[in-house]
Amino acid sequence: MSAWIIFTVAVCLYAAGVTAIGVLKGKKYSWIMSCARVGATVIAAITAIFVSKLLARVASDMAFDKLMSLLGDTVKNIAADIPAGDEGLRVLVSLLVAPILFLPVFGLIRLILMIAIWVVEKCVSALGNFRSPAVSMPLGALNGLLIAFVTLIPVCGFMALGGGMLHSLADADMCNSEAVQKLLPENTELTEADMRELGDSLEKNPVVIVVHNTVGKPVFRGLTTARLDAADTHGETVQMHLETEVTTLVLAAGDLLEAIDAWKSEDFSAEDKEVLCGAADGLFESEWTSMLAADAAASLAEKWLNGEPFAGVSRPALDARLDPVFTSALTILTQENGDTLQEDVRLILDILGDFKLNGLLDGNVSGEALLQKLGADGMLTDLMSKLQSNDRMAPLVTEVKTLGVRLLTDMLGVEELKSGEYADTMNEMAGTLTDALDMSKEERDALVVESVQSSLAEKGYDVPPEVIVEVTDTMIEDLGGDGEITSDELTDYLVEHADEFAGEIPDGVMDGLLAG
Repeated sequence: MSAWIIFTVAVCLYAAGVTAIGVLKGKKYSWIMSCARVGATVIAAITAIFVSKLLARVASDMAFDKLMSLLGDTVKNIAADIPAGDEGLRVLVSLLVAPILFLPVFGLIRLILMIAIWVVEKCVSALGNFRSPAVSMPLGALNGLLIAFVTLIPVCGFMALGGGMLHSLADADMCNSEAVQKLLPENTELTEADMRELGDSLEKNPVVIVVHNTVGKPVFRGLTTARLDAADTHGETVQMHLETEVTTLVLAAGDLLEAIDAWKSEDFSAEDKEVLCGAADGLFESEWTSMLAADAAASLAEKWLNGEPFAGVSRPALDARLDPVFTSALTILTQENGDTLQEDVRLILDILGDFKLNGLLDGNVSGEALLQKLGADGMLTDLMSKLQSNDRMAPLVTEVKTLGVRLLTDMLGVEELKSGEYADTMNEMAGTLTDALDMSKEERDALVVESVQSSLAEKGYDVPPEVIVEVTDTMIEDLGGDGEITSDELTDYLVEHADEFAGEIPDGVMDGLLAG
């Protein structure tokens, strides 16, 4: 006989026994007192919901500290760095504790009510005149059945929650993840089919179906739902529900693990990019996790901008020419909230995926090679279009344009620019840019592509047209204020941009970012 059959039989015997006791006791009582006892059971159950939640919030601090000690320093650091993390985890712990407290609280409240009913019976002897076994015995059976149902609510609720969690783990493809495997005994294998089978055995157990899917579900949901008062830190209050929050976190963890695997793929593909872009979507399934994600992004960005580690992870060392773009992205993240973050993070990951797909994140690549990659297959045009579709990405628009100038400077060489080796080229470019100041956008683009591309080609450099357009637009915007751009101004401008980065390009650009 399997464990679940034994459990089901034991519960059925328990319910039958409590119901039988109710019938026998009902035979002794008047039908008025039998009604009072049924009412007392209902009142005790409803009252116990609120009292258990109140006590759980008090007890959750001790439980939270114990849980944090078990989870380790990494989780502690993350919770400390994220306001909604510490606040929300305390509420989450209280939602776990409340169903556990429900049984003793229900028992105590019902005992007090039963004593009160007994006192009334002893004091009002006339109530004995209303004795009617034909009525009071069925009421006793109802009372016994209610007691059995109420006392089974926490167990059945946790079983249903566990079944749903196992299905979520299977959906998130976490069966073979390192985190899950560490929880298993040595040499134990756990497959997706195993998870789903165990989940079904929990959710579809006859006791769970009868208890949880009737009176149990609303009571358990009441016990595991609370409001997080984040008015001081976020100016709002959000609703938290245990099943929603835990399921969201599990699925988000699965998405993150999948995104990390995709990022590490030796042959990063468009499909891998889609996985990467969707990595954070799961966090926005609830109000709290949306707030949590916004806090995490803002806290991470602020600490990395200040040169501090976030949850023990330091800011990754990037190619100095790309680092200002990353800095601008971090600046945007410091201003995020739950309403804007999903769109912005998806866009940033989309752009990051484009960079990786086109080899812009490869280490030790020359400025000319990066310019070629940036302009390949319309990438720069597509990139600028994506950024300009989002008002909050304005700083990134500026930095991507400036990136082109940096790469052009790197390609030409700072010492060569200073020595005057490109004097003729600078004269031609300065004259072209001055002529373009009063032109329409279409005329200007045609002129600079033809003139500047040919000037650079004479020196042996092939720069894609769309890169030339964006670079010259930036130069005109920065230098064309007085109606003329001179070759000296243009040369100094390019040299100044070279001062923004120095040294050799480190191996493994983006090492540390999305590494796991």
